[in-house]
Amino acid sequence: MPEVRIVVSSEMDRYMDTVVQRGIFGSKAEMIRAALIRYIETMPVRVPAGYDDTTLFSPDGRIFQVEYAMEATTRGVTIVGLRYQDGVILAKEKPAKGEAPAASQMLTTPWEEYQIDQHLGMVPSGLVGDFILLKTKAVEAALSHRKETGDPIPVEAVAANLALLMHSYTTQKDIRPLGCALLMGGVDATGCHLYEIDPSGFYKEGLICSYGLKHKEAASLLSESYRTDMSFKEALELTVRAILRDATRTPEELTAATIDTDTKTLRKVPLKTIKDALKSAFKS
Repeated sequence: MPEVRIVVSSEMDRYMDTVVQRGIFGSKAEMIRAALIRYIETMPVRVPAGYDDTTLFSPDGRIFQVEYAMEATTRGVTIVGLRYQDGVILAKEKPAKGEAPAASQMLTTPWEEYQIDQHLGMVPSGLVGDFILLKTKAVEAALSHRKETGDPIPVEAVAANLALLMHSYTTQKDIRPLGCALLMGGVDATGCHLYEIDPSGFYKEGLICSYGLKHKEAASLLSESYRTDMSFKEALELTVRAILRDATRTPEELTAATIDTDTKTLRKVPLKTIKDALKSAFKS
């Protein structure tokens, strides 16, 4: 181990002798080593040029850390949410067969993994680890509400709780905002709902929503053809067009789930149904 020599004043030397005699440290060397380690631990971490390590307002009112988190959501897979006449569809793009997924696309588990409660589900775009945290909090809130009241939790209550949690990550210096956007759909006592939640902690209810790498193209297609009175079949066809955008894509490149007002239960859309929707969606 390298040897380090230091020079201290006589007064400091007497003080260190006293501390050692009282048994607080075994030796003056041990005391100095502990002091140096403590000092180094409190030093600010050097951040490469072009990066920010604090969540502060800029002079023009922007919070760059939140903007970086929003950028993370645009690098994830494309996700779409759509409210139709009798329910909600949530859908997510999947890597094609033989294609290695990016890190943000690694979450390819069954739809049950997106289920928060029987009547409620959500789909993410962005950092998978951050989604797992949010999903865990949502499941805990839903289970707690059922245990206390015997009723399913209102969809907006979950959206509001997650938005508040995400906002809390934008107000502290030593943590970063969560780089994940969510689309949440469900059916409760007040009807059918679709919410979007972004890393800033902003949430709102809507009829059509999209996030991810191709969210602009998806949003454009949704806006052009969406109607509030769409049937499930029409809504699924529009969802397929918005996510796949090309007739040459395969139905395996998309996964979808729906919650309808009759059953109030999240269920995966079968692959055969997606295949039929794909054929109809791009029919000239």
